[in-house]
Amino acid sequence: MCIHGLSSHGGEFHTVGSYFSSKGFWVFALDLRGNGLSGTRGDATLEEQLVDIETIVDVIKKRVSRENLWILAHSLAAAML
Repeated sequence: MCIHGLSSHGGEFHTVGSYFSSKGFWVFALDLRGNGLSGTRGDATLEEQLVDIETIVDVIKKRVSRENLWILAHSLAAAML
């Protein structure tokens, strides 16, 4: 799962996502609320975005083995985790 930094979007991970996908990995790159295609810019607090991340992780864990879930976070997203 790829999580972008402040004022960015999931598309930032297109190249790395394509690489890992070609190696057989499932890759999820999200737009945090208020970024990219997810809502109006700035319409979410950091706390709301953290809850969103936790929710998405829970959904992904139901679909893939927990041992195989890796998170790649950039900038502020890395600090939030």
